[in-house]
Amino acid sequence: EISYTTKAKGSYKLEVKTNGQSVSRSPFKVMVQSRDIPVLSIGRPGNGEGEIGGLIDVAVDNEGSIVVLEQQNKRVQVFDGKTGQSLRCFPLDDQHALGRQSPVGLDINSSGQFIVTFQGDYRAVRVYSPEGT
Repeated sequence: EISYTTKAKGSYKLEVKTNGQSVSRSPFKVMVQSRDIPVLSIGRPGNGEGEIGGLIDVAVDNEGSIVVLEQQNKRVQVFDGKTGQSLRCFPLDDQHALGRQSPVGLDINSSGQFIVTFQGDYRAVRVYSPEGT
């Protein structure tokens, strides 16, 4: 689960980082309407749609959707940036083809393609279409 909570109402700039690096398009402007209630929460632990297993990296696409890379579930999952609801997910390449590779990074280019980096026996970069193919 990813969530953000404040102690006071008001307008904030929210900087999001993964592995010490700012997520693309960060910081985000958020309006807090009520204290101690998350501005937005996405996912919960697990392996079903809307659940996150082994969060590795986070990115934000041009439409404001939140995209997560999951190591445990070996997939990319896209969440609505306003509601936190899962929009879609897709598995990373066939595990046999990946060998001993683990996903380690995620980015999104200006065309909406997902760029996933892998590390293990060797390093690899794979580019997926906006639909996940």
